[in-house]
Amino acid sequence: MSRYKFKGRDPRHTIVIGWDNPLETFFAQVWDGEPADDDGVELWVGCEIGEIEDVEELVEIVAPYAEIPAEVVAKLVEDQRSWISARLKLIRR
Repeated sequence: MSRYKFKGRDPRHTIVIGWDNPLETFFAQVWDGEPADDDGVELWVGCEIGEIEDVEELVEIVAPYAEIPAEVVAKLVEDQRSWISARLKLIRR
């Protein structure tokens, strides 16, 4: 699982995004302030198996709140690829 945190367009927003291996999905959370409890969450997606399988979809979902830095997008793609590669190795055994 990966997790990246950065500020949104509104400086009060904290954006948390990543790749969840067990759920095989990207996820995003937008918090009003720092992630602490459910009271401050404005957006939370990627909680279901395979909900967001494409990084471009994640970028679109988060766009109203933040622009995901290009280096983070690249890391997310690599996180997903690494998981898929590891799964394929297990299947081939």
